[in-house]
Amino acid sequence: MTSPHLPARFAVPALLGVALGLGACAREEPPAPAPVALSAQEQACIDRAAAVTAADPAGITVAPAASTKTGDTIYTVGANGVSYDCVVGPDLQVSSFSAVTAP
Repeated sequence: MTSPHLPARFAVPALLGVALGLGACAREEPPAPAPVALSAQEQACIDRAAAVTAADPAGITVAPAASTKTGDTIYTVGANGVSYDCVVGPDLQVSSFSAVTAP
């Protein structure tokens, strides 16, 4: 039995076509999740929670809850199974940090 023979001028395009075809079928890695960008006020609450609770900052959650007429923002912070209220002013100073729920 003889093997099929491609003329030399078709060999390179044929190999490239096979390589591209195999590459197109390969599984792609899903993109890595984008890091969450925190506001300076959210970071201030995370810093305070980490200092008060000794929790790992990566495990602390923060979400805006309300804002005041004076421009302060109230955040709900979760650390070590406890919820806290964190009030941060426009100057990034935490004016209040208190537990809302106990573990």
